[in-house]
Amino acid sequence: MQAYTNEQSKGGNMKTKEQEPVEAKPRKLVSVEQSQQRLGGIGRTFIYELMQSNEITRVKLGRRTFIEESSLDDFIERLAAGESQ
Repeated sequence: MQAYTNEQSKGGNMKTKEQEPVEAKPRKLVSVEQSQQRLGGIGRTFIYELMQSNEITRVKLGRRTFIEESSLDDFIERLAAGESQ
């Protein structure tokens, strides 16, 4: 998959200085249910509260909601360090 700058578009013929495509880092996603288990079996409502407060990052795919694994790991690290709820 190729990423484009603001000046470029997939179908456009706009001439801009040549840039290397930006490599997108693959993001691993886990389901809400998997996130609940990774956090010790906390409730679904609390997971959604964490998403609302931007403690963890939500990704919507159609009707499904997933959590970025890296944001879940970061949240766990913050908990261990005593920086979060």
